[in-house]
Amino acid sequence: MKGSTVCEPICTSNTLNLNSNLQRTSTIMRQFIISKRLHFGSDKEYNFVYSSFGVIHVLFTTLSLSMAPLDGVFWVNGLNTEFLDFVFQRITYFGNGVFMIPFLVILYLRKIYLSIALATSGLVQGCVVILFKQILFPFSDRPITKIKAGAAHLIPGLNIHHSNSFPSGHAVTVFGFCIFLALCYKNKLLTCMLLLLATLVGISRVYLLQHYLMDVAVGALIGSLTSVVVFHVFEKVNKPSWMTTAPRFKLHLPLNHE
Repeated sequence: MKGSTVCEPICTSNTLNLNSNLQRTSTIMRQFIISKRLHFGSDKEYNFVYSSFGVIHVLFTTLSLSMAPLDGVFWVNGLNTEFLDFVFQRITYFGNGVFMIPFLVILYLRKIYLSIALATSGLVQGCVVILFKQILFPFSDRPITKIKAGAAHLIPGLNIHHSNSFPSGHAVTVFGFCIFLALCYKNKLLTCMLLLLATLVGISRVYLLQHYLMDVAVGALIGSLTSVVVFHVFEKVNKPSWMTTAPRFKLHLPLNHE
């Protein structure tokens, strides 16, 4: 009886302490989850970027699923004019990763981690494209291999590829780059301009007989998702102070000694 009497207050105290700790832990976790949900899901600064790019993704996907692969190519290619030949033959080069280099410098001068994040995004996208083209779908032929001579509009002198069609590497690059910049600046006018550029590059790949609509739709989705994930990871992760500021350059001028 005495042992039981001594144990009761001790057990009661331990139970109260355990309940108190559990309640405190639960409160901290709930506050953490709420804060993260609000920051990720309710941040209105990014809503325009996501909704704008989302509309184009839905449009590309719907078009690619609503018609046979070659029918989609013939439909886009059939819009040909001399003006569109001139525009698409040149704007398609914006899907080449080389044009991102100046923007890496611009972002570096704004905040160093943004430049590193853009480079990381490009690297990840390159790896994903290689995975799809060389390993998962190595035998995906380009539209030109299934089009009879004279059945489509060809631009004289244009080099048309014959293999590794899925997905469009140009679409991956340009959509990833454009949505990344849109997230960085959160400017509606800039977002619209970047979205227009990405859309035109995507259309150009079909117009020039380099890809099917599905290649572009999937490539655009891969590029956008990769950049969004990389951008938010770099935004949320703890970074050293030197990464969150613009670099400081010191100019050393030689002294003239007479």
